[in-house]
Amino acid sequence: MENYCIICREETNSFSDEHVIPDALGGYYHIYTVCKDCNSDLGLRVDSKLVNHQFSHFQRYLLGLRGKSGKLPNPFSGIHQFAEDEGKKVQLRLGEDGKPTPYTITNVSYEESEAGDGGTKVSICIDASDEKNWMGYFRKYQKNYISQSTNSKA
Repeated sequence: MENYCIICREETNSFSDEHVIPDALGGYYHIYTVCKDCNSDLGLRVDSKLVNHQFSHFQRYLLGLRGKSGKLPNPFSGIHQFAEDEGKKVQLRLGEDGKPTPYTITNVSYEESEAGDGGTKVSICIDASDEKNWMGYFRKYQKNYISQSTNSKA
């Protein structure tokens, strides 16, 4: 007796594990009557759009449903502006506890002054949560400083 895929109705013996509701949405019901091609197509065309929809992100966050990566989706992702001051930008990042934590996006500022030995003293102002990346900001400053010095001598 041949088996038929319930989606394409083709005869096949190559079935795969179809999650009726995706794992990321808390699904646990599986069927084994969908061929591999149809299952793959459903994953690309239906499941991914459903799982990655903003509404699904909010529901997954509220219900604590983690994806295959083990992480909660952040329904608050993106950069947001204050209505009264569009220059101020903020992100809501999920902390280790899964709670949203506000993060103010600041422009990195550099201040130069003369050092006592004739050199240049550089102060870099960054957000405290970016402190571990200070060397990257310094290298960026260095690159720009060298570029400006080279251009001004030309």
